[in-house]
Amino acid sequence: MQVKILDEQHNAASWELRRPVVEIELGILGGMLLIITGLFFVQSAVRWPFIAGVATLALGAAFYVAFTTPLWERGAMERTPEGGTVTCERRWLLHRELERWEVPLESVESVGVMRRTVEETDGHVVSAARCYVRLAEGGILVPLTGWATVESATQLAQNFARAARVPVEAA
Repeated sequence: MQVKILDEQHNAASWELRRPVVEIELGILGGMLLIITGLFFVQSAVRWPFIAGVATLALGAAFYVAFTTPLWERGAMERTPEGGTVTCERRWLLHRELERWEVPLESVESVGVMRRTVEETDGHVVSAARCYVRLAEGGILVPLTGWATVESATQLAQNFARAARVPVEAA
């Protein structure tokens, strides 16, 4: 997934991260239907428990993804003569309310990129990163984005730091 920078100015930045949750849900349900269709034609007494098990696992996985993965995440930062704000919003598939948080720009001490290894196969390593801000009170790390490509998260951190006039933490 890519963090898409929507707007970049000398005193503001806005970004968005969209996830393919609907496509994942359709893939889970489509896979469930294919497996159930194949099991339906098996002439065995245990096919019905297998069909019920596949349906239960697939529906459980679909609900888990719908409850834990946001459809999109948006954020904005604006530096004004009075100070400025940093806002982030998240929307889920099954949650009714929009999750939103806002902090004053004066409480942001720095911005950085957190990295993690997602997959390592045959000597090939795939990494993901998320952009975060460090708040002045207590040094709390607050994520600005979810996990995305390292390049897009790094680009957002640089743009955010430039517009907010805060330092970028070394990785």
